[in-house]
Amino acid sequence: MGDARQPMRPHQASAGSEADTSRIQRSGTRNAKQRRRCSLALMWTSFGLVTLIYMCCTGLNFYATMNNCNQSKEKSIDLQIFPLKSKIKDMAEKSYKRHQQFFNCLLTTKCDPELFCHENSKMLSNGKKYFFSGNANFLKNIIHSIGDWAYANKSCEENGMHLATILDQNHLDALWNESRDVFGVSGNWGVWVSAKSYGKGKYDIRWLDGTPLEKNSSLWRENAAKENCINLSTGISGLQGSLCDRSFFYFICDFPTECYK
Repeated sequence: MGDARQPMRPHQASAGSEADTSRIQRSGTRNAKQRRRCSLALMWTSFGLVTLIYMCCTGLNFYATMNNCNQSKEKSIDLQIFPLKSKIKDMAEKSYKRHQQFFNCLLTTKCDPELFCHENSKMLSNGKKYFFSGNANFLKNIIHSIGDWAYANKSCEENGMHLATILDQNHLDALWNESRDVFGVSGNWGVWVSAKSYGKGKYDIRWLDGTPLEKNSSLWRENAAKENCINLSTGISGLQGSLCDRSFFYFICDFPTECYK
């Protein structure tokens, strides 16, 4: 006699699950499009401000040139205006160049331009682009520039990337040199890459794509620990192992191939 409810049939539960998944996917697509529109709006707004500053600077130059009623007065005005004018012009040109580079980058990627075109994203000689975490606090899901291996791996994946995989010496040298430029040399910083140990009591270190990192590989630095989670140091070239919970290491993310148009 009670208000008994019929149990949900399997095909009904499946339909509900598919509808929820579809709504989540549509929501994610809308959010990605909205982020892209916001990036474009910010870029054009900044471009307008740079143009305005440049026009003001040009106006100051015209004023100083045309004001020739009195030679001594002209020199006095020019001496007062020139340092400020030169500084503003230099700032405007640098800002214009930076925004032009961002706009050109925007036309070459299918991924989020805020990350792909960020100043910490570097194109290396192998034709691939990598994101270096230094000075990237509060950028998207990257809350901190440093962290342990699990945090580094999660930060890359949540932003559509993955920790860098290094397969040859040229690749290692390029990433090491760029790391020294981005993170600095004086701190001898550790930088997480994707390799880690999967063996329990035996040697089994692999990159995230499953490629083994051999024990006798030339990528290891001399006398390096070959266990736990793998990183490179900005002090000495070569790979080394460290405890995976070391929480003060930077990291390098690798953009997937679908990011390139």
